Formats: sequence, C-alpha cells, structure tokens
Amino acid sequence: MTKIKDILTNLSGVSVGTWVRLVLMIVSLVNCALGAFGVTPITFEENELYAVISVVFAVVAGLVSFWKNNSFTKAAQAADEYLHNQGFANEDKGDIE
Repeated sequence: MTKIKDILTNLSGVSVGTWVRLVLMIVSLVNCALGAFGVTPITFEENELYAVISVVFAVVAGLVSFWKNNSFTKAAQAADEYLHNQGFANEDKGDIE
C-alpha cells in the first residue's frame, strides 16, 4: 500500500515520455479488448487491415512501455536524476525549458 501512496504523491515528477507510453499502452489494451468482444471501435471495410493494425499497435506500444524505464516512485526518479547527473543516462528527461 505504501508503494501506491508513493506513486500517487510523485505523479508530478513523472516524465512526459512515461505518460505517453502509459496512455498508448492503455489505448492499445482497450482496443484489443474491444476487438476480442467483437466491437470495432474504428470501422474499416477490410477487417483484416483493422486486425493487423490493432495487433501491430498493441505489440509496439507494449514493447516500448516494457523496454523503457518508467520511473513512478520518488526513489526511482531520484535514481534517474543521479544517473543523469553522473553522465550515465543518455535519455532525454523530457523537461521543457
């Protein structure tokens, strides 16, 4: 329960890239679930094209969100900041200056 509290209190420090990956993963999962129940959220004449696009989107969003470092807790964000300050992190922090 303390991990959930940590995440909720540190949402302001989460990078834009993490939010984008999270939203894309949720959209792809909802899209796949709707397709599994026979509901087509985006209507196409060719069902095969829709199925291929949905699967590719779900796989890409899932792999990107799995591969990327998603720092939700304060400790993880502090570790990212430390690595960035030490020169070990090559990732853009997503800050707008």
